[in-house]
Amino acid sequence: MDLLPIPEATPESGEKAAEKAHRTVKESLEKAGITGDYLARKLKAELNGKETKIFLPKGSRKLVYSDPLIAWEVRQKARQDAHKLMGHYPAEKREHTFPQGIPVQVSEISQEDREALKAAQEAYVRKRFGPEKT
Repeated sequence: MDLLPIPEATPESGEKAAEKAHRTVKESLEKAGITGDYLARKLKAELNGKETKIFLPKGSRKLVYSDPLIAWEVRQKARQDAHKLMGHYPAEKREHTFPQGIPVQVSEISQEDREALKAAQEAYVRKRFGPEKT
């Protein structure tokens, strides 16, 4: 039985696959009515979140409901989401390992730097493993 060839994994092919997956998910969410405006309204509601506590006093069979209380945990998580969406936090670092086993930490890399990294990776692999491995 013949095996199908495995395409070469490159940073560019991974980036294209990630963009396609992101686009597909975004389209599916929007089709279901989960748009940016919808999420903004929900975030705003969470930033003002309240909750009601329910108690069953000892010896009683009747539930007691509290007045609406500030939902601090919900508000804090919403605030953190808002800061993240507004870009107030530093870029997240992502760790990636090239197929040849070379680890790279990525945050924001320009196209010029990507090309330089790819060339350096290929040169390293040629030097270390021979020209047939690139």
